Amino acid sequence: MDLKRARWGVAASCFALLLIRSWGRLDSNQVWAEDGYVFVPEAIAQGWRSLLNPALGYFFTLQRIIVILTLKLVPLLWAPVVFHIVTVALFAGVASRLVREEYAWLIPSWSMRAAGAILLCLAPGTNELVGNLANVNWILFYWLALLGFQSFQKPPKLTELGRAVLCVFSIGTFVFLIPLFSLRAWYSRRREDWALLAIQGVGIVGLLFARTASVELVHTEALDQALAAFLKSAVDLLIFHPWLGDWEAVRWRSEPYSQLGSVCTFLMCLVWCGLGLARWRSIANQALISFTGSLALWPILAWLSRPNVFGAFDSPLSPWFLVHRYAFAVAAAGIIFWLTQVSAVKNQTARRALYAYFIMIPILTMSHRFWIAPFGMEDRWRAAAMQIQSALVKGSPCRVLAPIYPDPWTIDVTLPACRSQGPVNAENGGALCQTRPFRTTL
Repeated sequence: MDLKRARWGVAASCFALLLIRSWGRLDSNQVWAEDGYVFVPEAIAQGWRSLLNPALGYFFTLQRIIVILTLKLVPLLWAPVVFHIVTVALFAGVASRLVREEYAWLIPSWSMRAAGAILLCLAPGTNELVGNLANVNWILFYWLALLGFQSFQKPPKLTELGRAVLCVFSIGTFVFLIPLFSLRAWYSRRREDWALLAIQGVGIVGLLFARTASVELVHTEALDQALAAFLKSAVDLLIFHPWLGDWEAVRWRSEPYSQLGSVCTFLMCLVWCGLGLARWRSIANQALISFTGSLALWPILAWLSRPNVFGAFDSPLSPWFLVHRYAFAVAAAGIIFWLTQVSAVKNQTARRALYAYFIMIPILTMSHRFWIAPFGMEDRWRAAAMQIQSALVKGSPCRVLAPIYPDPWTIDVTLPACRSQGPVNAENGGALCQTRPFRTTL
């Protein structure tokens, strides 16, 4: 089997699958959230200097580079189409990486690795990830995770070290991968793997700097709520969902099954811990336990760093949760974890039966979220893009403010030429204002 050719085939299949699922979103041509609120305005106003601007606690480096290059090469109106295609291509490339020979030590069967790549493209949370740069951080996270999971016998290439630097400064969630990369460096003792760990150390310094530049957030939830959310993330998505599918996983947390669900939760936690202890001498299992155990702490980190979105974790598992980005990280980890565990089953008949069940369950139960809906029904971006383009050509008004998705987000663009003339008074139709100091784009 030519795995290089097979990987290209799987990548093309993943790309086509994601494009078909999200065709309505691509056709609607709308910007989403930080794409229009942060990246586009700062790219227009500051250009390459916007790479130094932290947002939400980190730098979004790759996302900003994509936006800047897009605005230089493509008409502003079609920028969302480019963002969409780029994110789909990134997702397909990352998912198809699992097919490579470097992951045979986890999942020996290349066909099951290919199935795993397809399952990643169908995982909960992909509905919000696809078609925008604001949520591409979890795609980059899994590229970095798969770099850590590739065979410990193979050192990372110099180009992969460069991409790792780019990933670390584009996301904040790389901190969940420190246990995995520490384990990798400990076993391999290679300088390339220690370099990967050092890159993440530098990234932590960058996070601390970006964090000090962010707005201080106030915690309104108690720590016990964070622990309850941790259990939902670690158990429902990592352990239950891969085997029960969408509807049954949700039903376990509803009446009258809540008590039975609690008992099964306890038992499944014992199974998860038992698998780790029984095969702890296996380096693959050590890597998986360190990865999944660390990633399951994501709700705790959300409670510490972004309490304004903590309600998504604190609420019971629901179809809404499975559609949104909050579900993707741990659900994707569950796919990789259980494919590896099933691969260790020695009885061939049992292993094939488990493979078939594991692949079919999510496919048969995801009908409610297969089609990725447009961000909205109104054509907001066309009006906003035309206003911005007109202002750039005419040099006025100095500021353009227009609605985007989701409500009530807006795109707020200050023309670069106006920066040298003085501050802008948004209450006076974008006229120059001499009464207060100039503020940044947003």
